[in-house]
Amino acid sequence: MAAAIVAASVVAVPAAEVSARLEPGAVSILEDVGSNAPLFSIAYNPDKDEYLAVWLRLATTGTTEIAGSILDSNSTPKGAAVELAVGNATAGEFAATVSWRPDIEYNPVTKEYLLVYIRNTGLVTGRRITDTGQPTGSEAPIDQRTGYGFGCFNLHPDVVADPSTGGYVLTYARNQFSTTPGPCPGVGGLESIVVVQTLSAALVPGPTTDVPSGKYGGSNAPFIARNPLTGSFLVTHSAPQSGPAPAGLDREYGHIYDSSLQPIGGTIELADQVDEPSEDGGSYVKAVGDPVSGNWIALVNNSRFRFSQMNILSPTGEVLSDTPVIREGNVGSLVSVGDGTVLLSTTSAGNVQHLRQDGSEIHATSPLAAGNNGIFNALAANGDPIDSKAVLVGLDPATNNRIAATGIDVFDPGPLSLAPARLLDTRSGEGIATIDGQSLGGGKKAAGSVVVLKVAGRGGVPSDADAVLLNVTAAAVASRGYVTAYPCDAERPTTSNVNYDQGGAASTAAIVKVADDGTVCLFTFAESHLIADVNGYVPAGGSVTPLVPARLLETRAGNRTVDGASNGVGRVGANSTTTLPVAGRGGVSATADAVLVNVTAVNPSTRAFLTVYPCDADRPTASNLNAPAGGVVNNLVTSKVSASGTICVFSSVESDLIVDVAAFVPTDGGLLSIVPARLLETRSGAGNVTVDGGAQGSGRVAAGSVTQLQVDRGGVDRDATGVMLNVAAISPSDGGFMTVFPYPCNEERPTASNVNFTAGSVVSNAVFVQVGQTGSKFSGNNNGFICIYSSAETHLAVDVVGYTLDS
Repeated sequence: MAAAIVAASVVAVPAAEVSARLEPGAVSILEDVGSNAPLFSIAYNPDKDEYLAVWLRLATTGTTEIAGSILDSNSTPKGAAVELAVGNATAGEFAATVSWRPDIEYNPVTKEYLLVYIRNTGLVTGRRITDTGQPTGSEAPIDQRTGYGFGCFNLHPDVVADPSTGGYVLTYARNQFSTTPGPCPGVGGLESIVVVQTLSAALVPGPTTDVPSGKYGGSNAPFIARNPLTGSFLVTHSAPQSGPAPAGLDREYGHIYDSSLQPIGGTIELADQVDEPSEDGGSYVKAVGDPVSGNWIALVNNSRFRFSQMNILSPTGEVLSDTPVIREGNVGSLVSVGDGTVLLSTTSAGNVQHLRQDGSEIHATSPLAAGNNGIFNALAANGDPIDSKAVLVGLDPATNNRIAATGIDVFDPGPLSLAPARLLDTRSGEGIATIDGQSLGGGKKAAGSVVVLKVAGRGGVPSDADAVLLNVTAAAVASRGYVTAYPCDAERPTTSNVNYDQGGAASTAAIVKVADDGTVCLFTFAESHLIADVNGYVPAGGSVTPLVPARLLETRAGNRTVDGASNGVGRVGANSTTTLPVAGRGGVSATADAVLVNVTAVNPSTRAFLTVYPCDADRPTASNLNAPAGGVVNNLVTSKVSASGTICVFSSVESDLIVDVAAFVPTDGGLLSIVPARLLETRSGAGNVTVDGGAQGSGRVAAGSVTQLQVDRGGVDRDATGVMLNVAAISPSDGGFMTVFPYPCNEERPTASNVNFTAGSVVSNAVFVQVGQTGSKFSGNNNGFICIYSSAETHLAVDVVGYTLDS
């Protein structure tokens, strides 16, 4: 039967102000420069965990200067802006256009900065700057060639330090602007060539070479990057539209050199998918060396078509891959995070994007969006993969007249959602299948047996995943018992993930650490069929830390917790709240932001519900677990941890309670936990309300129907890519199941289940699901939806407990 799609109506509410994957701090105002838009550069000092930001003070007449300011890691200035170099605009010293951006670099050998800029009608000039941001010594001419004038001009200086020599390697473009060959050494009329040069720590010029990829009409904008693993240098540049045949196309090139400017490999032609005669120029290349692999990450910018092309090069320049990158505006800076990913700043919208090497976006933010006005902002990062931070310098978003900066925290990714996929089903027969035909059939598993399940490399789970989010089901069980999920390279813990009764079926979400060989293990206490569906995973280095499960609360006598605390305290009373310390126990960090715990109600006196929440918040009108009288029912719960390191467990009736911890989220982690909020309630009447009055009281859903639910509500950010939910089936008319899957709801439903129920029961389960978007994050139309299929008529309730911003 075709599924009917029912849209659950909602009341529009403003998006909440929440922390993000990339979290910008407060905007610091560095200087008011009047009405002219300047150019920026910024360098990081790892010895003092500081930054030096520099900018051009432009003027139509009189004095034009380069100024700078030392910033701490949060972008707060450590003093007033300092004049670093001065010139006279009317005499052509520091021309007031975007072509003459100054560049700043920190030298870890000399413990000082180098400022390079164009001076005296085209001369490349350097100035040493102390680590306190003060100019020292006199200016030094870098390009010693003679014959400059208005017709011959150097442009676009870009410099990096060379720790192997204690000096520098820099690049710039030499341009002959007149139509006939003139005073410009080695350059003909209306030609440009890229120069690479070494420089000692004392600013004594060293060897110089011209890149061999030819001379071009117009002006080049070269850039240089150093590879931290190999110590080599990559110089990149483009050939504008008026360059050589064929058909005047833009071409982007790279050249690799060692410290003595000996070439490594030949000319690299970088990939750019928009190679068309209609292209109007504006292409250039920013690159970084990857400290993890030693590869080069080179981003080709195309201003007209507003896209970039990510090129991954081997250490010797072989193009390993190239993929397009969607962005807003031109590329301002490309910097390494230190873990194989990069940060990209773009100019016209002020965006900062966190990108993987395949060009896909992890997250984006726009801290200076309104003020950038197309001018090149600048970004520098500390390169620390554990505590990643960056500082962006540009224009005040409130006005184009003031220099501004903001610090950006770069958080490790949280769990990534997947379309549900079945990885294990011990049953066989028509319609029963796994995603790839593996781990299928074989019959019921014997009491006390362990299933070794390969999860890495299946159903979208990468080979190096730290953990998986599974929905584990026990079916046709022989007696009351439980299933324990754990990494196969650890001893089986004395905890449970799924509790079941004889003859029935029970399913529960589980987050399970993956063994080094890519497996998880499932122990079943009683004979049972086992089914496992994957809904997501924690990537390697992700900011959810999976644990071997550990018991933190056990109210029954004779059963012990991991440390003997919160043990054998007796049944809790009706309408009682148990305060449970979790921080610093069972492997949970003392500063954890949230925990993922498996909560069990054991033999409640009557039908019960439990609500888990941080103890320093009001108890929400939501539930995490529903259990029948005398039953043993559990569920995976994500709960924010209070400031005192506790969570609270409310029980509606007298019951024994068990709490096992499976993972924790560190401070500022990628799984953003919130106080539970109800998003869908199909029942009507007192107390059956949602957080905003939307999606409530619509009545029972039909068998075979799909409910479309908007989830960017109740504190969930509008850019959320995944949500952690508690989904409940209430008094279903028949036995069956529910499947929760990403929008759009008219696409093929996955062959997986999240909640299994019997007629008349109240069953809930945790679900992590990808959020489907109706528009791009830049369009302003970004509502997030999920889909809920029910095989039987039932009431539905959905509570949200957390979300992710990673993709």
